[in-house]
Amino acid sequence: MKAKSIITTLLFMLTMFSCSKYDDSEIWDYVKGINSRLTALEEKCKDMNTNITSLQAIVAAVENGDYITNVAPVMRNGIQIGHTITFLKSAPITIYNGSDGKDGNDGNDGYTPVIGVKQDVDGLYYWTIDGEWLLTGSGAKVRASGIDGQDGTNGTKGDNGITPLLKIENEYWYVSYDAGTSWQMLGKATGDKGADGASFFSSINVGTTEVTFVLADGTTFSIPLQSSTTEHEYVDLGLPSGTLWATCNIGADIPWEYGNLFAWGDTRPGGGGWNSYKYSNGTQNQLTKYGINSNYGIVDNKTVLEPIDDAATANWGDGWKMPSKEQFEELINSNYTTIEWKMQYGVNGIKITSKNNNKSIFMSASGYRHANGQFYSGETGYYWSRELSLDSYYPGCGGCYMSFGTAYAGVSGNGSGGVDRCNGLSIRPVKNQ
Repeated sequence: MKAKSIITTLLFMLTMFSCSKYDDSEIWDYVKGINSRLTALEEKCKDMNTNITSLQAIVAAVENGDYITNVAPVMRNGIQIGHTITFLKSAPITIYNGSDGKDGNDGNDGYTPVIGVKQDVDGLYYWTIDGEWLLTGSGAKVRASGIDGQDGTNGTKGDNGITPLLKIENEYWYVSYDAGTSWQMLGKATGDKGADGASFFSSINVGTTEVTFVLADGTTFSIPLQSSTTEHEYVDLGLPSGTLWATCNIGADIPWEYGNLFAWGDTRPGGGGWNSYKYSNGTQNQLTKYGINSNYGIVDNKTVLEPIDDAATANWGDGWKMPSKEQFEELINSNYTTIEWKMQYGVNGIKITSKNNNKSIFMSASGYRHANGQFYSGETGYYWSRELSLDSYYPGCGGCYMSFGTAYAGVSGNGSGGVDRCNGLSIRPVKNQ
């Protein structure tokens, strides 16, 4: 930096006058002031580059349905200077605070470039700088996040988002959007303007269910917060039966995750084919448990899963069960609840809200795994009950289930259709008060 050459010159002058009676205290104070501002600038630049990477990680967490498990303070010399954010799926990030800076000589407000992201009309996030789109040399906006794209007909993954870099050189701020290959000048960092500046994170608000990040331009991102409890959570929707509905599927940690898929009567994740089904000798005609029709194997007249075969009980413990057909019917009864198809944190599903107490649960459109092994997801949800299907089409071969889509929700099984019990469906446990 140019300022470093000034320091060298000053030190040479000090050496020349060291044997005289010249009062050099003012020069030393000036040198110390420059050194202090240089150190502050270098530290600020380092922190800002960390914040840029962290902001990109926040965008990715929102798009990928991640959630936060912990928010901890970052301390430096006994002062909190930021936060460390820990995610369930992604690596932890650090966000540093900023401070309104002043110049050591004239007290003018210090200039620091403000990096941000905004969602464009195409639904993607792009980088901004000082409130304007960050543009390449050709005038293209610089994308902050990666998406799954299409390349011709082969469906290859789209380009990854770019992480801008900041540096200070010859007393000016520079930004690079090509990993440091080229740089664009932004503004003066020393002299007319001070060393410090405001962080482009305006605030971090930790609530009871989510953490909200507010950027300097007012843009907000909200990411769900994991509960600290190790118990499986539930919601009392005030239903007549008193049924308490779990907030998550088995295998999921948050309501928006799909979780695991299960074959009916199998407590192990999987499902998809008769050859792997727990109570079958390879085909639907050779079932070994839960049978009411000799055309499909054993006849034991068991129509409700025993606790040993109930995936909710087996995986979550006593008190939890897979729902009954009647509990599903109550859940979607318009006398008790309202159903809204919506997207939460990038995941499609339905929000079921109680008319009694306004509490709600979210069930993701987690799809299912067909007997042919094909997995379908994103637009429909399929959830097992603990009851055998008594449908006349193939009684005893399938299981009762609830399904929903963008404009419907219904319960199938006893006289109104069923699905092969070897298929992989989601499970949302219930318990009684």
